[in-house]
Amino acid sequence: MRLSEYASTQRTYGSRKVPRSVQQSIPIDQIYEDGTWRCGNVYSQMWSMPDINFTMSDEDNKAKILNLLGKVYMGVPSDCWLKICIVSQRMDEKSFRENVLLHRNLDGLDKWRVERNRRIRQCVQDAGNVVQHKYLILSTNKQNVTDARSRLRQVQGNLLAELSNLGCTIKPMTNNERLEVLHNFFRRGEEGRFQFSFDDYGKLGNDFRNTIAPDAMRCTTQYAKIDDGFAKAMTIAQYPQQLSDNFVATLLQQVPYIVLSIDITPVETEDAMREIEASQMKIDSEKYRANRRNVENLDFMATISPRNQQQEKYTAEIRNAICEGDQQVFMVLLSVAFFADTLEEITDALQSAAANFNCRFTEMRFQQENCFNTAMPYGLRRVESSHMMLTRSVTALVPFVAQEVKSPQGIFYGRNAITGNLIVGDRTKLINGNAMVIATSGSGKSMSVKMEIIMEFLRWPNARFILVDPENEYELLVKALGGEAIKVSVDSRTYFNPLDYHYDPKTDVPPDVAKIEFVLSMLDKLIGENGHLQPEDRSLIAASLKNIYKPLIASGYTAPCPTLGDLYRDLNKSNLRRAKQLALMLDVFANGSLQAFSHTTNVDMNNRLICFNIQSLGDQLRPIAMMSLLEFINMQVMTNRRKDEKTISYAESHDQALVGDKTIIFRLIDADMYWHFQKGDENYNVHRGIALHKMIRLLTASTINGGYLNFMGNEF
Repeated sequence: MRLSEYASTQRTYGSRKVPRSVQQSIPIDQIYEDGTWRCGNVYSQMWSMPDINFTMSDEDNKAKILNLLGKVYMGVPSDCWLKICIVSQRMDEKSFRENVLLHRNLDGLDKWRVERNRRIRQCVQDAGNVVQHKYLILSTNKQNVTDARSRLRQVQGNLLAELSNLGCTIKPMTNNERLEVLHNFFRRGEEGRFQFSFDDYGKLGNDFRNTIAPDAMRCTTQYAKIDDGFAKAMTIAQYPQQLSDNFVATLLQQVPYIVLSIDITPVETEDAMREIEASQMKIDSEKYRANRRNVENLDFMATISPRNQQQEKYTAEIRNAICEGDQQVFMVLLSVAFFADTLEEITDALQSAAANFNCRFTEMRFQQENCFNTAMPYGLRRVESSHMMLTRSVTALVPFVAQEVKSPQGIFYGRNAITGNLIVGDRTKLINGNAMVIATSGSGKSMSVKMEIIMEFLRWPNARFILVDPENEYELLVKALGGEAIKVSVDSRTYFNPLDYHYDPKTDVPPDVAKIEFVLSMLDKLIGENGHLQPEDRSLIAASLKNIYKPLIASGYTAPCPTLGDLYRDLNKSNLRRAKQLALMLDVFANGSLQAFSHTTNVDMNNRLICFNIQSLGDQLRPIAMMSLLEFINMQVMTNRRKDEKTISYAESHDQALVGDKTIIFRLIDADMYWHFQKGDENYNVHRGIALHKMIRLLTASTINGGYLNFMGNEF
C-alpha cells in the first residue's frame, strides 16, 4: 500500500531552477525580515528546539513522552509539513572562548585560569570539538507570503502548546541565526566569523547567499565536494515493523559532523482510507483470480497465498488503528548528510549502525544534490523515498536524547556522557539555584564541591563566598585562594564580632534596632528550660543597645563597634535587679572562658572568600556560635551587599553519625527526637531545635543576592 508520493514530492520540492553558480546551489529564493524563507511556492519558518531527557527516563516516562510527541505530529495540518533537524557541527571557537573558557583578570590567579583552560580544551578535543543543536522547521505551499505567514502562525500556536507539555520551549530563529547554521557547514573553519545585515541586504540588493555559500561545490554519484571538504547524503530505504526508540540517537553517535532530518508529512484521513480501500480491492481481486485458477484446475484444496494473507492482515491492522486507535497516517522520510575533511573519513559507519536495527540506507547515487538539499535545514523535501507510517511508528524516530546544560559565561562541569556535549551551567540564572550534594561517605562530595568553588572563584572575580566547614577540609583551599579562614572555638585567636554593624546610607535602620532580635534570641537561648524572657527584658536590652551604639553613631560610624563585653558592662552598671540578672547570663560569654565572641573583629571580613571552621566548637559555645554565625552572614549579605555581586554559600553538613558523632538536628534535639516528635507534644527542646534548624535553612534567603546555597552531606 503506497500513497501518491510523486504528487506529495511535487508540493514539497520548491523552486526547480537549475543552479548555474555556487550561490544558486543553495535553494532559497528569498528571505523576509521575520525569518520566513521562500523557495518557489514553499515558505518555511524555523525554531530552535531544546533537548529533553529521554534516554535516562524510565519506561513509563518514555511512553508518556512518545504519546505527547505523537500529539505534536497530529497537530500539523495536511497542507503543512514538519522537518526536525538534528545538527552536529564544529564548535564556534569565538563563542567557546567567550562563554566557556576563563578570562584573565590580573588578580594573581591567572596561572590557575590558564591551567583550567588547558584542561577544558583537552576535554573538548576528546569530544571532537562538536556541538549539537536541534531545530524544528514548519513549511507550507502557498501562492504568496501573506497567506503563508497566516497559516504558519495558526499552526505555530498549536505546536507551542503541545511542545510545552513535553517541557520543550521552542524559540523562533531570525535570518541571521538560520543563515549562520548553514554558514558553519559551508564554510568550515570560519565558525564565528559570520556577518550579515538584513538592512544592507535590502538596501544594496546584495545576494544574501554570498555570506554563506562555499567557494566551490560539485556533486558526484558518491559524494558532494564542498571546497576542500566532502559530504555525503543518504536516506533510509527500509524500516522494520518495530523500530527501537534509540535508533536516531545511535546514528548521531557514528559520525561527528552530521545533519539528520526527519520529514513528516501528514495525510488526510479520507485520503488514507481511500488508499486502504483501493489496496483491499487489489487484494480481493488477486484472491478472486487465484480462486478462479484453482477451480479451473480442479484444485479444491488450495488456500489463499501467504502473501495475500499478510497483505490483508496488514491492511486490516491499519484500518483498525485509524478508525479505533486514534492513529494518523504520515509520509515519513529520514535523510542524513554527513561531512568529512578527507574522502577516507566518509565511511560506512551509518550503514552498519542502521543494519543493526534492520534498516537500510540507500546512497541516492544519481540524486546526491536533491538528497543533500532535503537533509539540510531548508524546509524542503526533494527525493521520493518516503514511507507510510502511523503515529506510533513515527514517534519511534525520537529526536530527543538528553537535556543539555549550556549557560553562557557559566561553569564548566564536564561532558554529557550520553551526547558528548559540554556541560556549562550557571545556577545564578535559575529561579532557584540552591543545591544539595548528597552521596555516601567517601564518594567525593567535598572534592567535587572544591572543584566547583575553584571554578566559580576564577569565573566571577566579584562574587563573595561564605563557607561553613565543620571538618576543617577547606582551610588549605581558602588560603591558597587568598581567603580568610576563621576558626570558631574558645582557644581561637581569630575573632569576629557578632555586634559589628556597617552603615548603609540607603536604610534608616539604626544599629540598636538591627541587633535587638539577635541579642534577645541569644538570651532566650541562654535561659533555656529554666525560664523565659520577661516582658520588660526587651526594653532593658533596647536601652542598653542604644547606649553602647551611641559612640559609633556619634563618630559617623568610624569608631569601633561595641562587643558583648560592652553590652555586659552596660547592663551590669544598671541599678535594676533584672538588668543585673541579664548581665550575669552574659558574663561567661563576655568575660569568662567562652568569650570567643566578645572581641573586636581582627580578620578581614570584607574578603570575598570567608571560611568558618567550626570543627573545635564545643557543646557549650555551639548555640551562641551558630547564632552569631548566622547573624554575621545575614548582616553581611542582606544589608551590605554590593551591586551586581553574587554571594555563594557552602554549608558542609556531614552526617557525623557515620564517624561516631551527631548530626546537626541531633545536636539540637538529641534523644527527644525519638520521644517527643508526635503531633501535639509541646516539648521545648524539640521546638527550639526545629527553630534553630530553620535558621540554618534561612541561609537560603540570606544568599538571595544573585547567588545560591549549597548543602553537602547526608542529613539534608
